[in-house]
Amino acid sequence: MLETGTARGISAACLASAVAHRDGGSIVTLDPHYYAGREELWSILPESHRRCIEAREIDSVGGMQLALDAGETYEAALLDSLHTGEHVWAEFQLATRLVCAGGLILIHDPIYAGGTVHEALGRIQAAGYNVVRLWAAASGEPEDDHLGLAIIENSLRHPAVDPNPPAIQIAE
Repeated sequence: MLETGTARGISAACLASAVAHRDGGSIVTLDPHYYAGREELWSILPESHRRCIEAREIDSVGGMQLALDAGETYEAALLDSLHTGEHVWAEFQLATRLVCAGGLILIHDPIYAGGTVHEALGRIQAAGYNVVRLWAAASGEPEDDHLGLAIIENSLRHPAVDPNPPAIQIAE
């Protein structure tokens, strides 16, 4: 699995617990910054979980491009670095090439008030991907932190819809 935005390493630790039992299960996590507390958290994980985590100190887009150039593939990606529509869109475009067909692309913070992730989700839907939003107030019981999670299967459901299609000429 690939994660962008390691921060304090909480998501990577949780993801490691989900793949540690798998032969070759791993979490590659990308973040250009080091955050205090990350190593302390990871040090209390079981050895099998710690072995699964590979932290790369690089920005997400650059790290994803390097992974793509190296021929890496993943079964899933969690995009959770910068929370702007443009950045998430850039990460998503790379994720569609890094995540295997039918794999999952998870996007954290689609309803975060300090970001514009929702703009990227609109572009992703317009490109023909099915976006499911979890833990958002509009879908039932809201999550207390008002961040949410969006899930996209790495598979086009229908051709991208052109919001401005050309006019149809009718012959007389």
